Amino acid sequence: MSSHATQQPQRCAGLRPDGSDGSGRRTACIALTALLAAGCSSGSGTRAIGPAASGSTAATAEATPATTAPGPATTVPTPPTSTPSAPSTTATPSASAATVAPCTTAHLRISVGGGSGGAAGSVYTAVNFRNTGSGTCTMLGHPGVSYVTGADGHQIGTAARRELTGILVTLRPGAVASATLRILEYGVYDANLCRPTDVRGFRIYPPGQTASAFVAASGRACSGRSAPQLSVRPVKAGPPSG
Repeated sequence: MSSHATQQPQRCAGLRPDGSDGSGRRTACIALTALLAAGCSSGSGTRAIGPAASGSTAATAEATPATTAPGPATTVPTPPTSTPSAPSTTATPSASAATVAPCTTAHLRISVGGGSGGAAGSVYTAVNFRNTGSGTCTMLGHPGVSYVTGADGHQIGTAARRELTGILVTLRPGAVASATLRILEYGVYDANLCRPTDVRGFRIYPPGQTASAFVAASGRACSGRSAPQLSVRPVKAGPPSG
């Protein structure tokens, strides 16, 4: 820049005091001076603030990688869920049959009597059960039967032996079921083996129940456990035959 400045007076030397030589040199000299001044400015190491700064920002923005817009979502097909079909109810007992409760002692009127008589030292009678409840109930199997005596009603002898196999009996309100009871006469046993004793009646448990009922029936029976007198069959629908 300094070398150009020192040459400016030489380039414009010989001009008149008013800046002209009468032949247009003044205009040319002024133009040459402006050209030299522009050259000095472009050679300087100082950059201009403003336009350069704007250019720098643009370059930075271009250098930043563009964010790729997410493509359409890929739908992965879901395998169909297999819903198990409802089980068939054709083999299932009906709800009414499944919910019928067993007949309880409290809802039964129990008696002993009827039957087909007896033969050769034994008597056949029946234990009868009448449904006194307001709903239907069921019975299955054998009743428990034994002789009792004394004021406290304690058992004597052995309980009735159970014979055969039973089936389910359904009792509507007021209906009757019965079980055949065979009683062996105490006189068929030796007196020392039988040890006959006066009895007050029977203790009877309906099938499947733990509460018993007392049925009065005075008589004599063997108190010895080696002389069984009673045997009973499973309950069946209806009163005893014969």
